[in-house]
This record gives sequence, C-alpha cells and structure tokens, in this order.
Amino acid sequence: MMRNLMFLAFVLALTSCKEEQLNRSAFECYSELKGLRRWHYVVDAPVMVQMSGGLIIGTQLKPQNSDVKWGACNLPGQFMRDSLAIYVTGYFLTSDDLAVMNLTPLPFEVTSAKLR
Repeated sequence: MMRNLMFLAFVLALTSCKEEQLNRSAFECYSELKGLRRWHYVVDAPVMVQMSGGLIIGTQLKPQNSDVKWGACNLPGQFMRDSLAIYVTGYFLTSDDLAVMNLTPLPFEVTSAKLR
C-alpha cells in the first residue's frame, strides 16, 4: 500500500511540472533582455494574429478583450497570416530589465498554436 502511494505521488509530481527552460528561439527573439525567464503560463488564449508595420515590424498577437498586444516569439509559420484567429499556449516572459521598462508588445513565447 505504501509503495502504491509513493508511486502515485511520484507520477503526480512529474505530471504537474512544466518546462521552465526557455526555448533557444525566445533568447533570439528577446536578445536585448538580460536574465530572461518564464513568468506566467497561458493555455489556449484566443488571439488574433497581426502582421505589423511601421516602426514595429513583425508579428504580434492581439488577445480577445484587450488592447495590449503580445509578442509572437516562436509562432509557427503556418499561423503568420494577418487577422488569423487562433488559440495560443505559452509563457509570458520577464526579466529584471522589464521591471523598469514600458514594453509593447509584451514578451511572449508561443509553445503551441491552433486555429479557432
């Protein structure tokens, strides 16, 4: 009985862990930020892909019900289409540098995406 409880506790501990290491691509996306780390995990957030122009060139994610845009670091190429409605899972990123910066879009590392 005790052995079964220990096994169950071990399995639960393994399944509840999330990968805390950043993807190499996240370091490349935000190379100017020192001490970058994962902060908050998001699952299946409804967003709209925005191909930006002007001063900020690249892809951004506009969450439903918010005007604050997220970065699209590591967004798979097949989802890089303007006005595409998708769900993203991933991590907001933070660093000590960000505590004193007003940065838009918010640094975000996409770990998975799917069509809405």
